Amino acid sequence: MGSNVFLIVAMKRLKFFLLVVFSALILTSFQPQPQTYVYICTGAKSERYHKINTCNGLKNCSKEIIKITKDDAINKYKRTPCKICYK
Repeated sequence: MGSNVFLIVAMKRLKFFLLVVFSALILTSFQPQPQTYVYICTGAKSERYHKINTCNGLKNCSKEIIKITKDDAINKYKRTPCKICYK
């Protein structure tokens, strides 16, 4: 009889432990990923986004250089990666 009680207690502890572990795994998998920021020139002829604001590809920027999310650069501004800083 004593070993049955021990087994029941051990199983309850194991179930609780697994519940905690799986809950933690599920919660961490849904955390938002940090945003990546890039730089673009706001000039009308600008087509690329850049890793750094001092990239040689931004030398001839006729307007302002702004920092935006990479997602916005691709989706909103339809920019492609700079061939200099994204080799």
